[in-house]
Formats: sequence, C-alpha cells, structure tokens
Amino acid sequence: MLTRVLAMGWGPDGIRVNAVVPGPIAQTEGMARLAPTADALEIVRRTVPVARLGTPADLANVCLPLAPPLAGYVTGAVPPVDGAGRSPEPAKPWANWPTPAEAPAPPAHPARAGPGTGEEEQ
Repeated sequence: MLTRVLAMGWGPDGIRVNAVVPGPIAQTEGMARLAPTADALEIVRRTVPVARLGTPADLANVCLPLAPPLAGYVTGAVPPVDGAGRSPEPAKPWANWPTPAEAPAPPAHPARAGPGTGEEEQ
C-alpha cells in the first residue's frame, strides 16, 4: 500500500515508485540468518511450490524491466518474486484435494419468487 500511495503522490513530479517482494532468496544475508544450516534451508525449500530457492538473478530479472525506459509508465507496481508463494505445508498441499468427480455437489438454491422469475407471488 505504501508503494501505491507514494507512486500516486510523487507521480505528478515525475517520480516513479515500485517495489519487489522477495521470497526466500539463496545466497543472501536474510537466508543466512533465517536458515543457517543445510537442514533449515531444505525445510524452507520444501515450502516453496516451485521447489527451489530464488536466486539474486531472479530478483534482478524482475527489477531490470521496471527501470526506465522499459517501464516509464509503470509506477506503484509490487511484483512478488517468491516461487508462487510459500505453501503452508511442505511438498504438494493440493495432493489430497478431491478430484472433480469426488467433490461434493454445490447446495441447491431455493427458487426465488418475484417479478421475472415466472413464480410471481399472489
């Protein structure tokens, strides 16, 4: 929200404001502090749906197109660079979801009486 507010406020002065929201990025000070061991890094990796940590190059590849002149009209953008977000469970949290054939049928909606429904109240 702050990025959007600053972009709207400073835009008339020709100042563009964008931000990037990184997920777990390998070889960074943040990951060195949050996951200092190989086991901890593996636990973090398993929570990312694309099954790998991001790289500094992944971040740069998102930032570079936001720089002028490539995106001179882009301001207030906040793209995530997080491998599809962190899942609440390691591996594939959707593995136990029901298939369409197994999913329960949606509840029936009672017919609505009134003008235009063919069931006008009397």
